[in-house]
Amino acid sequence: MKKLLLFLLASIALLSSPERACAQNSPDNSKQLYIVIKSNGTEYIGYLLQDDGREVLIETEKLGKVYIPKADIKEMRPIIKEKDLLENEFKPNNPFSTRYSFTTNALPINKGENYYMLNLYGPEFHFAVSNRLNIGVMSTWIGSPIGLAVKYTIPTENEKINYSVGSILATSGYIRNFSRFGGLHFANVTFGDRDKNLTVGGGILHWQGGTTSLALPGTYNYAYLTPSYENIKNPIFAGPMFSLAGFVRIGKRASFVFDSMLGSFKRDVPTNRYQNEYNRNTGFSTTVITRRIEKRETLAFFMMPGMRVNSTENSAFQFSLAGVSVRQVTDGAVEAFSFPMPLCSWFYTF
Repeated sequence: MKKLLLFLLASIALLSSPERACAQNSPDNSKQLYIVIKSNGTEYIGYLLQDDGREVLIETEKLGKVYIPKADIKEMRPIIKEKDLLENEFKPNNPFSTRYSFTTNALPINKGENYYMLNLYGPEFHFAVSNRLNIGVMSTWIGSPIGLAVKYTIPTENEKINYSVGSILATSGYIRNFSRFGGLHFANVTFGDRDKNLTVGGGILHWQGGTTSLALPGTYNYAYLTPSYENIKNPIFAGPMFSLAGFVRIGKRASFVFDSMLGSFKRDVPTNRYQNEYNRNTGFSTTVITRRIEKRETLAFFMMPGMRVNSTENSAFQFSLAGVSVRQVTDGAVEAFSFPMPLCSWFYTF
């Protein structure tokens, strides 16, 4: 009898211990986790315990139970811990995650996820027509040149592998009277999600460069005869292009962005060749003009590492330390040069 009494007393003490009481008051992980954003920007993450229409009661990890009047709530939505939290803090939406610096990736687009991008050289506007189709317009601050971009996303059964195809069609605009035009037609594959991804792409770039005025071949004595000129259509500037780009979220609002492009182009360019000849009999100099074709090969490489900071869920700033390296071979003569091209871009949704 004494042993039974001691067992009952020990059981009561165990059930009423602080550890047991704490366990009873700990959040129920089977409940839905919510984020509550107040009008002043304050965020609360916790389990929803009560919603009576006037206020909500949530249980947070740091503050415990918190009552929030619904009149003070700007936004309230359920979140998925593995997807929406980073180090137990809420990750803001990233509506610009389908874009690097110049190139894009193949991640699915959400309908209505429209954004515009302000660069130092000009603006861009991109519209998500559907969850797969994106259409954009890009230009300079003077409205010329101007381009139209179209991209179609092709998702797979594996949500971390996506494909896309697209084109950028551009014209010189009112500069050169729309005589120059071309485009970039591409396909790419993206591995990863909106927080961490790698994209490999390839395509064909072509550009029609208008006309060049060249002198007619012949022998000319400029004292009596000057050459006539004709407009020669410039050869198409065309060749393959490849890209490698990546994106990694490194904090709640900061991300590392890497972009690069490599292009190889060949073309035959008509030019004039001038040779001066002196005639001792007449005492006059003449110029012999001939027509020749220069074979030009150009290799261009762009590399653009940068940082992107989301100031809010609907805006971000990006700075890229871009560099360009060009190697051109003209009839065997090699010319190489490089130059920096830092880029600043501002993203906004609309």
